[in-house]
Amino acid sequence: MPALLKAMSETETRERLSRYLGAAVDRVRVLASGWETTVFEFALASPSPRLPELPPRIALVLRFYQGLQADEKGRRESRSIERLYSVRYCVPRPYVFEQDHGALGAPFMILERLGGGPLFSTTSFPQAFKTFSLGFFGFVRAQVRLHRLSPARHELRDIPQSLQPEATPPGTPLLDRALALIAERVEKGPLPGLKDALRRLAARAGVYRVAEPSVVHMDYHPLNVLVDGVRVTGVIDWVNTDVGDRHLDAAMTAAILSSSASSIRAGCVTT
Repeated sequence: MPALLKAMSETETRERLSRYLGAAVDRVRVLASGWETTVFEFALASPSPRLPELPPRIALVLRFYQGLQADEKGRRESRSIERLYSVRYCVPRPYVFEQDHGALGAPFMILERLGGGPLFSTTSFPQAFKTFSLGFFGFVRAQVRLHRLSPARHELRDIPQSLQPEATPPGTPLLDRALALIAERVEKGPLPGLKDALRRLAARAGVYRVAEPSVVHMDYHPLNVLVDGVRVTGVIDWVNTDVGDRHLDAAMTAAILSSSASSIRAGCVTT
């Protein structure tokens, strides 16, 4: 996390955001933080002359981008959300992406604050089980709907690619880029125990190269899908969006769901 952003308190963030927007900010609180982003919720006390489309007195999201690739990640995610919003996919409305670090100390995006909460909640096992059970079919349907979006549509033609291993030329399919990236990490690890498994995967890859390309999330898991009962209110965290084989996206989701199931079982044992 950049030193300036790390040192900023909620009060400092509110003051600098107020100066940037030219309007008083009522409240700022941290919603989430991690290696790649810090997310705040805030609300304007009055309309912003700089961004008049921002609704006052309604919760909004301020998403900071961190790390060495912060600018690139911010550009990719903002473009992906803008394109998906234009075709009415369930993403938060994007208001602005600001790349100038001088404004708040890091690149950031201001977004609509979606209702509901994550499909997988860690507050308690009974609540997590109820939320997951009610929202799971909506979770699946939202991913199916994403995979039906053709990247050939003019609104989606410039969806950015996130996986770009050094050894792959432009135009390489997503599946081959993913395998190349895994191979790079196996060599650099080094992780010799994974070489045989990687060879077996590469030998079967041809079966999937015939699939029509789709827009894929590549990080589609229960913490990135917000639900309210049985309804999906939105999908977030589009930093890893790409275009390619939907089977790879679904396989990654299955692996993450398996890990989430282990967490739920562990929670059951400890509660």
